[in-house]
Amino acid sequence: MGQATVMNQPERFFSTREANMTTPQTSGTFPSVQLVKALLAETKRLRLDWAGLGSDFAAAFAAFREDGAALPKAFLDQYAELKRRKDELAVRIKAECRAAESSEWMAPSVDHSLKEFETRLEELRAICRAIEKQIAEKRRQASTILTSVTQLTTTDATLMSVIADLQQHADQWLTRLSAEPDCVNETDHDQQLNPFQCLLRLVGDAMARQQSASQNPTARMLSWDECDADLKVVTEAFGHRTAIEALRGLLSTGSDGDQTTPRSPGPSAGASLSSTTPDRQQVASLTGWAGPQGFAAETEFAVSSQQLAEASGRLRGRAWNLCPDLSAPFAASSDQSPDRLRAIGYLNLSQAIDLTGSLIAVRSQHPQLYQQEMQTLLGLFAEAQCAVRTEREQSGSDSPLKEQQLVWRWLCHYADQSDDGPTIERYLSSTDTADPANNADLARRLRNFEQVWKAAWRKDTSRAALEQAVADFRSGMLSGLTPSAADWQRIDRCVVETLRCGIRPQDERLRELLLPIADAVPDGGIIPDVELSAGLRRVFSFIDEWVTRQALKQPYVREAVEETPVIKEARRLLAGQKVAIVGGTPIAHIRERLRQSLGLRKLKWLAANRSDCIRHPEARLRDVSLVILITGIVGSGHNDIRELCSGRDIPWVRAKICHGYNVDTIAAVIVGQAGRRLQTRDSGVSVSVRPPSVDVA
Repeated sequence: MGQATVMNQPERFFSTREANMTTPQTSGTFPSVQLVKALLAETKRLRLDWAGLGSDFAAAFAAFREDGAALPKAFLDQYAELKRRKDELAVRIKAECRAAESSEWMAPSVDHSLKEFETRLEELRAICRAIEKQIAEKRRQASTILTSVTQLTTTDATLMSVIADLQQHADQWLTRLSAEPDCVNETDHDQQLNPFQCLLRLVGDAMARQQSASQNPTARMLSWDECDADLKVVTEAFGHRTAIEALRGLLSTGSDGDQTTPRSPGPSAGASLSSTTPDRQQVASLTGWAGPQGFAAETEFAVSSQQLAEASGRLRGRAWNLCPDLSAPFAASSDQSPDRLRAIGYLNLSQAIDLTGSLIAVRSQHPQLYQQEMQTLLGLFAEAQCAVRTEREQSGSDSPLKEQQLVWRWLCHYADQSDDGPTIERYLSSTDTADPANNADLARRLRNFEQVWKAAWRKDTSRAALEQAVADFRSGMLSGLTPSAADWQRIDRCVVETLRCGIRPQDERLRELLLPIADAVPDGGIIPDVELSAGLRRVFSFIDEWVTRQALKQPYVREAVEETPVIKEARRLLAGQKVAIVGGTPIAHIRERLRQSLGLRKLKWLAANRSDCIRHPEARLRDVSLVILITGIVGSGHNDIRELCSGRDIPWVRAKICHGYNVDTIAAVIVGQAGRRLQTRDSGVSVSVRPPSVDVA
């Protein structure tokens, strides 16, 4: 076959591939996890609003059921609005998730309950997550293959231009893969990638045959049928000469012994990894390798973070080539073949590199944190590299693995750093061994460490973000600024993220952090342009309960309360009158203390349920001079009682549970919110005063 034919076939192949890569999909866009989560959040908000409708009109429902009373117009209007929102949500789910409908999943209809909406969206979210994981794995494999193509070398001068074309188009494909991650979902992606895979398998097979006699007796070679199939694909795509030269071993990926292609570099090991190493004498005394390729014969000892990051990627590539189906190295398996054990060892060492880089990067900002975690990880890191070295020694290899050498050199330097830092006690000496048969157990320990540490790191990070958000919030309040919708949304996001990281809503530190800003929640818990999440509402609910428990724990004190100016003024306005407290938890000794301190003839305390409703309020508040409403931080605020007071011209004031029940606080609320009205009533002057709608206390 002539040279012109060899050069033209790859050009035709690549021009066709590039044309196909720009062809848009016609099958529709599958919904993303973020889209489904947004629809699910909207469904949950609608369910809460629907439940709130039932709570707000519980009394009207009871009258409708028991006495046949008509339902209020306000209820019918709110119901119609909620029904409209539900119908629109059903239509939107149907339209935006149409591509996901199949025999396994169908969008809910307007006739289904909101609970069914939620159930089906939860199912769709799980499906979308599984699909996104598959796409991510396809993207990773494509990146691995294309990166390996960019590393191809040849000793045949006539193939250099062909290899240059291959590398150029692989680079272009990698660039597009980075810019458009979803391109792996195109219908012809796998078909276009297959020739590259076949070429790399032929290259790896040639390298395995060259090493099988001496260096690597366990190297796996392609079977006759596999080799024949790959040869046909490569010949059709890149030309007969390219396929033959690959079989002859004139193409290579630059690897030094494990079958074929290195993977693309994994996550960066972090800029904090040291670039210095032990001196030459330490290297010569600790290394177990000798000969011209041994570590002691090298003259360059520096190990950079970039070298370690690249080593991590190559190790993953080696593992994939040895055992392509190794998806869960930590799982128990009856397969104890040398290839599988070696692949797990490579994956362990790669993961240890990535984890160490991440942890060191975090500790560079806060060196006092994660000291014990760093100690544990360095032990796992040293064991992983020792297991790789032990396995190569046991397999009879006469040369070390260069990635293991890089790791060992970096660890030796780290072990010689300051005495007060983490230490490495085992697995660095040439006499230490780590049984490769335990690689799966080491994989489990690395996985467990990663889960525990990242969970702790996310928790610490989210808590720090919330602390900063609260500090900024309070700073604005102290400057006299009214908290904006953006301020509340930031607090809400930080609280939700904190709860997602496993911090409980009733956490003491969380309560102490949010209690100072609880008073800034507007009347009735309604913040303009902001809908507080269920998580933040739950935190505020636990704060309410905690304040009530603290009040219940207060001992009864017979001594008179110290009279402050505000208590004296409140007593002057209310002496000898009847007052009612609505809401909160009635506490006998606190009620008596308030009555005596304010000089009241009688003090009623009416408990309210979770919907802030009391039974027969007209009769129970018939002859009171003042109503004190005790509300939760985000409670409804006893709207029915307010309307009753307004209709009967009864002054009312509002105090949140988080204010507490001490006499001075209640007196300040009375004087601040109703002092003028009580004064005009006491003087006999008839003045119409609008009830306050916001706190001034």
